[in-house]
Amino acid sequence: MVQAYATLARSGRFEELSWRFDSPAGATDRRVFDPEVSSIIADILSDPDARRREFGTGSVLDLPVQTAVKTGTSNDYHDAWAMGFSDRYTVGVWMGNVDRRPMHEVTGSYGPALVLRAIFAELRRNRESKPLLLSRELTAQDVCTHTGRLPTRACPTTREWFRPESVPTIVCSTHTRPQVAEVVAEAALRLESPTPGLHIALDPRIPDELEKFAFRLAPGADAQRVEWILDEQVIAATEVVEPDSSTYLWHPARGSHTARARVFREGLAEPLETESVSFVVK
Repeated sequence: MVQAYATLARSGRFEELSWRFDSPAGATDRRVFDPEVSSIIADILSDPDARRREFGTGSVLDLPVQTAVKTGTSNDYHDAWAMGFSDRYTVGVWMGNVDRRPMHEVTGSYGPALVLRAIFAELRRNRESKPLLLSRELTAQDVCTHTGRLPTRACPTTREWFRPESVPTIVCSTHTRPQVAEVVAEAALRLESPTPGLHIALDPRIPDELEKFAFRLAPGADAQRVEWILDEQVIAATEVVEPDSSTYLWHPARGSHTARARVFREGLAEPLETESVSFVVK
């Protein structure tokens, strides 16, 4: 895994690792990823906002200088790891028992990540830190945070990097400001969670009765009451107490599912429905 992350750090060039600095050189290096692809992956792994929902803000993974970081934890805490690379170094930390006995709930973001952070602090002690390598072939483009399309003035935006042939060309149609309020409401009527094609996995460390997944309407749905429909069955109905707070916590079950919401609004005789969204629970 360290070798794989080192390949990303070298802009996609694979070079066989040596056990010691004075060991004979490994096999001739070769390119296995495009520099553009490697740069985009590095940018994602070094973005604190990309992992904010999982780890919150100011987590141990938010290093003082740009560093790509990824953690992992095996089922039942048999082992855990953290991988990362800066502009010059790639570091991998593994924790576990060699006889495969489970650890005491040590996760990748708890044990190995702390060691990883300390190692990077030592490595940059006496040298100037630089940002990660970024391919000059990439193009920066502001996009709608929710749809990934070209933003309108009404869209929340974020800046992303794209290969030239992948720069979005379609304008977001969700966040618009038409003259008729009814049209605005129709554009906003969609599920924000789950998203189309989503794959989620049950966590074996969490008891099934405590594990939940949020079904949520996108802001602007203007709902008073919502019926949540899963696999063509109404599984729950919720009253909306505060604006833009249409959420239902579902106990996930393995399998392929479709979900949609039936929305009741003040002044409308008939409810409206979102489009169906397909997703998978593993």
